[in-house]
Amino acid sequence: MAKKRIGWIAALLVWVTAAVFGTEILCQLPVLKLPAEQRTIDAVAAENMTASGGTEDWTEDSLPEDEWSEEAWDEEEAAGETGADRTVVIPLSGYVQTLTLYGDMAGEDGNYTVRCVLPDGSEWSTGSYFWALSAEGSRDSVTIGREVVSAEVTFTGSTAILTGAEVDNRFLLNPYRMLLAGAVAAGLYLLLTLRRIIGRRAEIGFLIVGLCFGLVLSVCLPPCTGMTNDDEIHFGRIAALSHGRPGYRTAAENLMTERSFSVLYDEAYHHMTDTLQDQLAFAAAVDAAGEDQTPALEVELQWAFSDTGYAIQALGCGLARLAGLPLSWQIIMARVFNMLTYVLLTFLGVRALGRFKLTLSAVALMPTPMFLACSLTYDTTINALCFLGTALAVSAMLERDTRLTWQRGLGILLTLVVGSVSKVVYIPLLLLVLLLPRSKFDSAAARLWYKSLAVILCLLTVMTMVMSVGSGAVTLQDSRGGAVDSAGQIAYVLHHPLTYLLTFLRTILNGFEFYFLNSSRLYLGYEGSVSGIMGFLSLMLVAAAAITDNDPALNQRLNWRLRLAMLIIAMLAVGMTFTTMYVAYTPVGEGSIAGVQGRYLLPALPLLCMLCSPEGVHNRMNRTGWHAAFFLLNGVVLTSVCLELLAAFGM
Repeated sequence: MAKKRIGWIAALLVWVTAAVFGTEILCQLPVLKLPAEQRTIDAVAAENMTASGGTEDWTEDSLPEDEWSEEAWDEEEAAGETGADRTVVIPLSGYVQTLTLYGDMAGEDGNYTVRCVLPDGSEWSTGSYFWALSAEGSRDSVTIGREVVSAEVTFTGSTAILTGAEVDNRFLLNPYRMLLAGAVAAGLYLLLTLRRIIGRRAEIGFLIVGLCFGLVLSVCLPPCTGMTNDDEIHFGRIAALSHGRPGYRTAAENLMTERSFSVLYDEAYHHMTDTLQDQLAFAAAVDAAGEDQTPALEVELQWAFSDTGYAIQALGCGLARLAGLPLSWQIIMARVFNMLTYVLLTFLGVRALGRFKLTLSAVALMPTPMFLACSLTYDTTINALCFLGTALAVSAMLERDTRLTWQRGLGILLTLVVGSVSKVVYIPLLLLVLLLPRSKFDSAAARLWYKSLAVILCLLTVMTMVMSVGSGAVTLQDSRGGAVDSAGQIAYVLHHPLTYLLTFLRTILNGFEFYFLNSSRLYLGYEGSVSGIMGFLSLMLVAAAAITDNDPALNQRLNWRLRLAMLIIAMLAVGMTFTTMYVAYTPVGEGSIAGVQGRYLLPALPLLCMLCSPEGVHNRMNRTGWHAAFFLLNGVVLTSVCLELLAAFGM
């Protein structure tokens, strides 16, 4: 047995290694075909470039040193504001894998286009963004990946004073692509070799897929904020908690909270990392800024509801700092710990279920919750705890022939209460314990005591939040909603309950596809959404799991009374979510509810999907083959997500 395990592990290592380096060889085959003397970095000096456009011909050397001053900079900036394009001709000949430009930027818009003349006389072009990393100057790299005869760079809306350029034709191992290739290879190997075990225990399949692709997304996304909603706020709290008492943030950590280190491309943040060289340079700039660990801002560390979702991320960040890792890896380790929390808690939830194992797995492996799990946010802990608590409660509800142990009963209460303290709108999920049958308890007194405790905890949680809002300890009103008046909105709802109910129902019906089918499943933060065939495949996997997740051997039925009660509980959570955003984000008396995002509905989504499982449809498929195919297809969807995201960041 020991020899068999050693052989199995050795085969895994050989397979992953072959996949990793084989992928690199295939992706960089044109570079490997070059003569050895050409697989180097060749510099192009500024004096060998010719420039034209704007008000006059220019390079950095065209201005005398005493004239390259604030006045000269202002002139260049003014020229950029006129819209006059500047074009630089760079002497290139032969194969060019990556072109890197160095210089100084005047103006706010650093867009540029590279136009290359190919050996057959045709033209090829690509665009990028020239961005500033530090006071020493700016740089940007762009992938060309072809033979060229000549090249010219045109800047639009700004002025760049180029100090040089270089052609990088090295065989440069891409660690991000290597990690993805290794994760895909390892996931494929494990799912196929362990398919019989996965056929009996679906949670193993979830664990494999979740860990493989969660690791890729946690490590390979740029080490900064601005990746998803409000992550700069989340990072600020994580950083402060990671330092312990007294809480503080360094200057670099403050920059992260201001999103001054970001790869967003908008009016304020110009750090486009669309090549490997850009990724590495960006991480190096983050690390250089993070070397100064002097406290720059003291932060109050009194316990807040949201700190339950930040604690594990702060632990990862703090441990990375203690290990001497730079700031970029402190951010990455916070994301890794967040991902591990999500995957492991959800794994326990899938394991706890009899029926609905694949339903919970399908929801948890959707692109949106997986992306959030690999980001800086406390939503991950909320989602995972609600998934686990729902799974424990539903499992206890359907397993009528077994008593409710004190460990299971305590687990239901703790997971759903702790999972709701940050966002009280999910506390109605705790009412699932009211659906537990009499057979789960030793006596009527025990049943009454346990269910009464759940109701009391539910009421206390809501009252705690109401009192916190009333005392000003928690601010409900969000100024980003415009002319919002929370007190006035609450008064409006209380005076016009039927009008608000119609507003709620209208919003749900009009936005059903957006809230429940698209944004809760396909949203990838500021990087867009999954679309096309992969978006459709993701939906089909959730639907197939929900419809067929009914093994007759389990004899776990949902009668109409249970379904109705579960629907009411789920809609209470959904209703509280929408009502909160109506109060916090919507102008008084508005006929629709603003600010609701699909990701807010994730904790209630497993319960809603379970209700879609019909009693008349039984899953009689071979579980070994069905489970293997199910998790392989989820892996295909997440591979596509990783490819899409990493391609945008220089993979």
